[in-house]
Amino acid sequence: MKQVLQQVVKSFGYEIKKATDQPEKPELHDYPCIDLLDLLMQDYMQHQPDVFCIQIGAHDGISADPVGRLIRKYHWRGILIEPQPISFKQLVENYKGEDQLIFEQLVIGAQDGTATFYTVREDIPGLPFWLPQSGGLDKGHLQASLYFWKHVRKVENLPDDLDSMIEEIPIPQMTISTLLSKHNIDKLDLFALATPGYDFEIIKMFPFERIKPPVICFEYNCLRDREACLKYLADLGYSVGRFGSRAVAALDAPIWRWSLGEY
Repeated sequence: MKQVLQQVVKSFGYEIKKATDQPEKPELHDYPCIDLLDLLMQDYMQHQPDVFCIQIGAHDGISADPVGRLIRKYHWRGILIEPQPISFKQLVENYKGEDQLIFEQLVIGAQDGTATFYTVREDIPGLPFWLPQSGGLDKGHLQASLYFWKHVRKVENLPDDLDSMIEEIPIPQMTISTLLSKHNIDKLDLFALATPGYDFEIIKMFPFERIKPPVICFEYNCLRDREACLKYLADLGYSVGRFGSRAVAALDAPIWRWSLGEY
């Protein structure tokens, strides 16, 4: 639990350390950040204006979602995936009028079938609307997230018995390959993920030998094995940039090699 908690705390931009009298130094995430994804996609669309995207973990399409803003701005086509019932309903409602989109209520996994999804109960009053975004396939990650919000960030209305907040729900599970085949996808411009603690696992499941998306957006802070993920993408030919808590991996993008001090 301690190790998982440390990972979760780090994912939110914090660090567990002994208290000192030294003042806290400002961090980069304390300031407005450049929307690297928007800039990259603007350049990409000069050559490929008809963008098709897949977003895994779309939530409600608004909250802390840099992809959703761009879908509305440019009216991209795509498939939006969200497993949680209430969030999925809000997602469909919030994209009303964007008829070019496909919605799927499921989780992505290593095999087709049914998975157990751990989420925050919907019948608890007074909870922040964004709290269910911590849900996922890993119960330990959700437990550590709730502990973080209650004891580190001091979020109100969280009960002492945090486990009582957790609900287990069965959700259809599908592999990425099955998803691509179901919708006859042979072109993918943007692959976006927001699955706390699980993004790298999904990236490893992606059939890059079948389709190689030019742009991948994922949650940088929530990576359990950040170095392994970045190396995995680099070995596939991607270069990586960071904005806020997210990272963007892209093919054929201008790069700066820090070790050599050159472009």
